[in-house]
Amino acid sequence: MQETHLSARTCQELRSHIDQHLKPGDRLPSEKDLATLLSVSRTTVRAALEQLWLEGKVERRWGAGTFVRKSAELPQHIDQVFVDVQPIDTVFGTFVQRGHQVSYLETACEKTTPPPVVRQLLPPATDGKCWRTTRVIGVDGAPAMLVYDHIPLSIDGVDLDPSPLIESVTTLTKLTDEWGIRIERNDATVEAICAPLAVAETLGIKLRTPILRSTQTAEVRDGLAVAVTLIYQNPAVMSARVVRAQRSN
Repeated sequence: MQETHLSARTCQELRSHIDQHLKPGDRLPSEKDLATLLSVSRTTVRAALEQLWLEGKVERRWGAGTFVRKSAELPQHIDQVFVDVQPIDTVFGTFVQRGHQVSYLETACEKTTPPPVVRQLLPPATDGKCWRTTRVIGVDGAPAMLVYDHIPLSIDGVDLDPSPLIESVTTLTKLTDEWGIRIERNDATVEAICAPLAVAETLGIKLRTPILRSTQTAEVRDGLAVAVTLIYQNPAVMSARVVRAQRSN
């Protein structure tokens, strides 16, 4: 119990240090220096940094260190609250459990130059290329989601093959398990956009129809991304709802 309180206190002190002395994009001191500053062990500092990483307050850049994360500004009256939502059923599994048929309507797998929003998240490649899989996921035959997975050609000298993603309705988590890679953190940003031409044609909706786009980053360690996924949802087939319920003690 005492160790838990120490970790929580260190995490809060580290948040305060970041808010008072650092700005978005700044590099944090080393674990050793932070341990000295906060008068705790490096193990405690490491646990606190892990929590702040999970919350999205800091980011780890492969081979560079830990940095204060840049994020969109929120109005002062809005606070960010982070909740552990494990376990999470996959979208595919949820549809199947409800009695729907899920299938791929279109697929593709190719090497490509990633767009800027993806390039800054993936580890640098010597030729500037990455894998991109394209999946149009149908629910009961109707196009429900357009999914682009951007995956490095290799990690730690191991060549990655994302083709199983388009060969059957599987998940990235299952595929990375087969690669021997454990995803430690998933980060997602959801925003409303007007459907661009290629997306509108693929999903069978009108140009500039309001849709939801999710940008998801799967990190394996030290901020190293194994995948950046762009998901476009067809509002005629899918909708999202958030439900909050009081738990009984």
